[in-house]
Amino acid sequence: MSIILLGANGFLGEHLARHFSTVGQTLVGVDRDRPRLPELFQTWEQVTLPTETLAATLAKHQPTALLYAAGTAQVGASVEKPFMDFELSVRVWASVLEAVRLSGVACRVVFFSSAAVYGNPTQLPIAETAPLAPISPYGYHKVMCEQLAEYYARLYGVATCSLRIFSAYGEGLQRQVLWDVCRKALTQPTLELHGVGDETRDFIHARDIARAVDCVLAQGEFNGGVYNLASGQSVTIHAIAQSILRALDLSLPINFNGQQRPGDPLYWQADVSRLRALGFQTAVDFPVGVQAYAQWARQRLTAA
Repeated sequence: MSIILLGANGFLGEHLARHFSTVGQTLVGVDRDRPRLPELFQTWEQVTLPTETLAATLAKHQPTALLYAAGTAQVGASVEKPFMDFELSVRVWASVLEAVRLSGVACRVVFFSSAAVYGNPTQLPIAETAPLAPISPYGYHKVMCEQLAEYYARLYGVATCSLRIFSAYGEGLQRQVLWDVCRKALTQPTLELHGVGDETRDFIHARDIARAVDCVLAQGEFNGGVYNLASGQSVTIHAIAQSILRALDLSLPINFNGQQRPGDPLYWQADVSRLRALGFQTAVDFPVGVQAYAQWARQRLTAA
């Protein structure tokens, strides 16, 4: 298998590259910057998406899979600048699908979507058939991108699927709740957090995301459909904060301000039975992953 990885320098792109390089796949990295880990790639294309040259790149390399790990990844930024988020997500993704269509290359195309498409669900765990009710521009744009993937599959035969990632984490991620807790715990006398603490998330390590992608490429359906990508286990924000404090060997008071940030959901837990039917099981236990992440964050923050 040969893989074109768009957004190869990003947090998720790096974990995908490490995994597929380790299992011996041929990797073509595509990013606007030079490669941070050139040893993982056979070829590198330094371009900024959207670009009219992508169809020619696909035709040249003839990949069997295309992984789209580019685009936006911050709910808060989408709330502040919704049109920019639209341009960098929906418009760029549409250009990628069009490039695949024009190239004539028969590759499987994976779009990394988000549980943000569900908003605040009325029932847990959340199955792929749950109503889509996003509460942020980011979530709405992910819905649009999934719809684009579906109609390119139906109308043009482009082999696509979307993976709805719940709460990704892992070394290299400098945003979202785990990073926020680590940063505050290491720099402030009191751990001040948003919400009330009983909000829940369903975490999956980036290494497990890469393994799940491998499983979907081997066993999954590419007809414009979707898969939830999570552990299937929920954990409260309060429990997360306590786990990180233990990992950092810190004892701090934890205060929740009772205020929800715009676009943030309250409770998430995924139904992952569709993914498990392909034979996938997570390998990184959350307590072990949190310990490793907290130590990485400490090194990163103290070095800065």
